[in-house]
Amino acid sequence: MAELERIEAMALPEEAKEKLLLRASGLSFYNTSKMDLSTLGASGIKDNLESYIQCFSKDAREIFEHFKFGEFIGQLADANLLYKAVQQVKGADLRPETVSNHDMGWVMLR
Repeated sequence: MAELERIEAMALPEEAKEKLLLRASGLSFYNTSKMDLSTLGASGIKDNLESYIQCFSKDAREIFEHFKFGEFIGQLADANLLYKAVQQVKGADLRPETVSNHDMGWVMLR
C-alpha cells in the first residue's frame, strides 16, 4: 500500500502505474484494496467483494470478467450464500507458491 501511495503521487498514466505496481508486487497481479477476504464483512458483502475485485490489476480483472464472476456473486448474494462462500474461500491457501496457475485454471473451470 505504501508503494501504491508513492506511485499515485507521481501522476503517471494508468499503464505506467500498472507496470510499477506489478513490479512492486513481485507477482503477475496485484490488488490495491485496503480490504481482504477477512475484512469484507457480512453486511454489504456483495458491494465490498465487487469493490475488492475492481482493485486487482487489469489482467486479473479480465479473468474475473471472462468467467462472469460478477453474475456468480449476484447469484450467491440472492441465495444468501455469498458470505458463507467467502468464508470458505478465505480459509483456503491460494497463494501462487501453493497453487500453480495451471491448477488455479482448473479451479475456475469447475
